[in-house]
Amino acid sequence: MKIIIPTLLSVMFFSKFDFKEKIIEKPVFSFIMPQDTPKVDTEKNYDVVTKKAGFDGGDKAFTKFLSQNLQYPQKALRDDIEGTVYVLFIVDRDGRILQDCVRVSKSIHPALDAEAVRVVRISPRWVSAEKDGEKVKQRIRVPIKFKIARDAKKIPPKDKSLFDKIFGD
Repeated sequence: MKIIIPTLLSVMFFSKFDFKEKIIEKPVFSFIMPQDTPKVDTEKNYDVVTKKAGFDGGDKAFTKFLSQNLQYPQKALRDDIEGTVYVLFIVDRDGRILQDCVRVSKSIHPALDAEAVRVVRISPRWVSAEKDGEKVKQRIRVPIKFKIARDAKKIPPKDKSLFDKIFGD
């Protein structure tokens, strides 16, 4: 009997409402001002092209650029961290690297990642990619290898642990 009463009440309650679709007599408008509209880049980024984008001067010139501009982060030196950071970016039709599209696709350490992104962002113009004779954007992924030269390792010593401070070396 207790189960039937709530069911009867709900049937009586819902039977009073008309669930038919209501027609709105006045249309509702919303306005989007031109300055509020986000800019969308509709141009496609190509991975497959007839001529790949490349650093002006080739791979050797890019390696030279990296060696002249990379600065090994002190924290990574102290922690003895090495490895390869993979950076993903887009080369525009003009050969410029799109600054807001530079990101790490394979990370090693935050300090090394930040340095790899910094160097790619300051890179000079590249030779743009082509597809069917037309210049196009291309997504590029480059490995940037960080390796500590053991003989030239002039690193400030790590802070001593509390144990070492108390009991000595």
